[in-house]
Amino acid sequence: MPGRPRGGLRRDKEAVVIMTTDRKGTKILARTFFNQLRAGGYTHNQIIDIATELIELVTTDLREGEKAMEAQKQELRQTA
Repeated sequence: MPGRPRGGLRRDKEAVVIMTTDRKGTKILARTFFNQLRAGGYTHNQIIDIATELIELVTTDLREGEKAMEAQKQELRQTA
């Protein structure tokens, strides 16, 4: 759902259901992706390379987000 945070602690019942669904959905997506890659002729080593690249992309994205947040904090400190 747009605007809903992912991860973290949630206290209401609806949020617990969403977290469970997200976890299941993630597993289903990963298994489907893996099966499609295998059906497409990718080797286990090639799939590991793809997974590694995905992790690198997420890591880069997280770092860029952290840098942007730090820049915003600095800007706020300067205007305060």
